[in-house]
Amino acid sequence: MSFICTLKMNKDIPPEQVKNNTKNSENSPESNKSAGGLKDFLSKPIIKSDSRYVQYSGLGITLAVVILVFLWLGMKIDDWLGTSPWFTLGMTMLGFFGGFYNFFLTIQKLTKEDDANRKAKYGKK
Repeated sequence: MSFICTLKMNKDIPPEQVKNNTKNSENSPESNKSAGGLKDFLSKPIIKSDSRYVQYSGLGITLAVVILVFLWLGMKIDDWLGTSPWFTLGMTMLGFFGGFYNFFLTIQKLTKEDDANRKAKYGKK
């Protein structure tokens, strides 16, 4: 906005010079001091997502949520069709096996990454 207003007022000056001479330019150090610090602070995550503790605890939470969602879905289907325990049991088992399959694959992937990082850091062992 300041670029357009300054350009209209300074018709004889090329746009490159007008942009470099304005104080409210995005590249000026005056505008970056106050906004840059706050922006940097707010854009940093509170917890590192590459932390192994967060990844492994997320696996447990995911497993529990998948089982509970399939349990709830089975209960709703049983209520809708009037087949008391069968869809609840079936959907719970499906959620259980699907959740553990995902758990197993993710653990394998994380273990391979840990082994590769360990070999790169310490050499073959």
